[in-house]
Amino acid sequence: MADKTFTGLTRQRKTPKSVRTAEITARTLITMGGMGTIVAIVLIFVFLLWVVFPLFGDASSTRLPAVGVPEDLEAPAFIATGVDENQLMGWVLAADGRLVVRQLSDGTVLQDRKLFGSAELTSWSFSPDGSECAFGFRDGTLVSGKIEFREDWPDEVSEEARKLRPGGALRHARGMVQMTPKGKLRYDALVADLKEPVKASDGSIDLLDYSITPGGQAFAYLDSNGKLSLSSIDERYNMMEDKKEYDVVDKPIVYDPPPGRGRPSFLRLSGIGNTLFLIWRDGFTLRFDARSEVLAAGGRLEVVEEIQLLGERTDGFVDRAEFLVGKNTLMVADDQGRLTGWFPTRPPGAYPRDGIVMAAGHVLVAEDASGVRVTQLTPSPRTRLLLAGYEDGSVRLFHVTTDQLIVTLATQKQQPVGGLALAPKEDGVVAWSSGSIERWRMDPGHPEATWASLFGKVWYEGNVGPEHDWEAEGGSDDFEPKLGLVKLVFGTLKATIYAMLIAAPIALLAAIFTSEFLEPKYRAPIKSVIEMMASLPSVVLGFLAAIVLAPFVKDVLVPVLCTFLVLPLVIMLGARLWQFLPTRTAIRMSGMPRFAAVALTLPVAIWFASVISPGVEGAFFAGDIMDWLNGGRGTAAGGWTFLFIPLGLLIAGFLVARFVGPWMRQVSLTWTRMQCAFADIVRFAAVLVVGFLVAWLLGQALGGMSDPRNSIVGPYQPRNAMIVGFVMGFAIVPIIYTLAEDALSSVPNQLREGSLGCGATPWQTALRIVVPTATSGIFSALMVGLGRAVGETMIVLMAAGNTPLLELNVFNGFRTLSANIAVELPEAVKDSTHYRILFMAGLVLFAMTFVINTIAEMVRRRFRKRFADL
Repeated sequence: MADKTFTGLTRQRKTPKSVRTAEITARTLITMGGMGTIVAIVLIFVFLLWVVFPLFGDASSTRLPAVGVPEDLEAPAFIATGVDENQLMGWVLAADGRLVVRQLSDGTVLQDRKLFGSAELTSWSFSPDGSECAFGFRDGTLVSGKIEFREDWPDEVSEEARKLRPGGALRHARGMVQMTPKGKLRYDALVADLKEPVKASDGSIDLLDYSITPGGQAFAYLDSNGKLSLSSIDERYNMMEDKKEYDVVDKPIVYDPPPGRGRPSFLRLSGIGNTLFLIWRDGFTLRFDARSEVLAAGGRLEVVEEIQLLGERTDGFVDRAEFLVGKNTLMVADDQGRLTGWFPTRPPGAYPRDGIVMAAGHVLVAEDASGVRVTQLTPSPRTRLLLAGYEDGSVRLFHVTTDQLIVTLATQKQQPVGGLALAPKEDGVVAWSSGSIERWRMDPGHPEATWASLFGKVWYEGNVGPEHDWEAEGGSDDFEPKLGLVKLVFGTLKATIYAMLIAAPIALLAAIFTSEFLEPKYRAPIKSVIEMMASLPSVVLGFLAAIVLAPFVKDVLVPVLCTFLVLPLVIMLGARLWQFLPTRTAIRMSGMPRFAAVALTLPVAIWFASVISPGVEGAFFAGDIMDWLNGGRGTAAGGWTFLFIPLGLLIAGFLVARFVGPWMRQVSLTWTRMQCAFADIVRFAAVLVVGFLVAWLLGQALGGMSDPRNSIVGPYQPRNAMIVGFVMGFAIVPIIYTLAEDALSSVPNQLREGSLGCGATPWQTALRIVVPTATSGIFSALMVGLGRAVGETMIVLMAAGNTPLLELNVFNGFRTLSANIAVELPEAVKDSTHYRILFMAGLVLFAMTFVINTIAEMVRRRFRKRFADL
């Protein structure tokens, strides 16, 4: 039976099966392709969420069985504690020099010995990672060395050890042997590798701190005679006696103790040995400048700053003072349980001789521990985590950079925490108190990543105040990661805006000219040539921008800036001069000759800009724009005037069109073509004069209030936003041009013919009829170009300097989200915080593109509906 159509009539012909099969196949493939694209985009978004989601998870902890131990060591006597990487063993060092190593699972003693024999220990210092250490004694001697776990792969072990399953462990010699997941036996034991005692003072070493500096070992000590000294130990080998010998290079520090304060309670030496702190119990602190150049010159170490660590409090006291990893941030615990992080900053106009001012950049307060004294502080050997043990038996883990409390742990006996150790991998905590060892397995998560640290200002170590910053990796383990995404988002927007400022006018004007004024026989070839520009690889454009364009522009900056200003004026002047041609000649030359005349304006503008550039540089920038940009000669008014010239011309053009235009249209009704052309030239000259006058007035007004060199311009960097905007604009011109030209060409010719028939000029028809009708497509073209600019990588990476900055300066570089991902993701450790935050940057980039496309679609639909109603 033949098929019936929608009219109810029977079809006379039957569709062949091959056609039906082809139609069904095509429909199926198209549907699958469209759905597959949507599914792929959704899956990418889901994958990004899956990687990023753990960043914002909470820390977790699991209590392990506590172990009871004999109370032969009193917890308050512990001066140092530690735990091995696998959390099989823990050690404590008592004030009498007794070192005890225990198996954490059952408390079995693995080592128990006196490190220093009969020598009386009076002071000690340990690095934040717990391995480097130094000890001072009553007889004035110093001992330095390492106390650390070392591993070995033994061949001779017991049969019981060989039967261990992966992860299983048992006692072996002075340590523990464990079967690794790969089926190999690893032996770990604590080793105290101490050097020979060296005589440093005639009195007892009461306070001591120790650092490994670029120049070697550095000791700072205060003895019982009140002698404060900064010393180093030179090691040499005596071939005659076949032994090592040590010489102490002592540099006494002369200072006047504050009256009425007695002896200081703490002495701390910074990580590179350039700053020495004497801290009294009430928080009063003296900071000494111990830089190497001061010591090399034989200078006297002087107090460069007095600090009150407790602020305005007069009745409090300092309980603990320990450095974080790197020994740059000093964490101070007061009697109220508050932890304050102090680090050196260099604010402008700092009064100390070394230009450094200590700032309290972090304050850590646990609300449920207010008023509870801190008994132990243990910094992480890897990151900015800090363990604090309290008098009530609680243990809290803080992240110093983000000022947040990560997790709170409670001991069973609720006795003062006497010893506290954080596992080297930060996955476990061990707490010692009188008669017990308590343990927790822990996952701190990613404390560096919070919404505040990613998108808010954070006070990073060494900065004058809270800032947005990005620097995820450094050259050492003590580096403080800076993970703010704001600079990257800003760089992305900056690159996009400058690129669109250049690409959008060129692409849209080219599309209007091609669609409305160019002869049809030239339209297709020219459009094809412009579309072929999109095939140029981004890496090639970036290479040309960085290697060719950037050095060239640096040498001819003023002519380039003048060209940007002069080119539109030359084009408009050429349009007015075109009116002097006879009517027949103008009509005959309306095709390619007019296009050639427009193209000729570019070399004319470049030539004219090169001619006037010396005068412009002398008038606005005191004869040297580079010196002016660097804050040298010249006034702010000159710079503002030059920057306001485009705005002044726009204001002048609006005023002349608004008030002079209607009058000229009335009086020119009887004028000839030549008279109208001459009047148009006069009006153009008036716009120039008024525009420059407005720019001068605005420049003079703002010149006394602000300086553009502190905002939109500044020191010139060869790879900058202007170069990126020009080259990236060149890359997105074909996209905007093609879509905009298609939208303009799709406007029905009846609208053009009706407008021309009513007496409108071709320009009026294009501007008032065609462009408004095609606004929906034009806006879509702009949004597609904007999305292309947001995701650009190689041009930005090669031509923008790739430096995270938060400045509007058009003459400096920046870093975008996409460029940052391209550079750092291949080197990021999988599943690390850095790795996940790079995916977070990708998610932000994804969201920005999605928002742009959503806005574009909403606007496109609005304009479509509006013009459909019209």
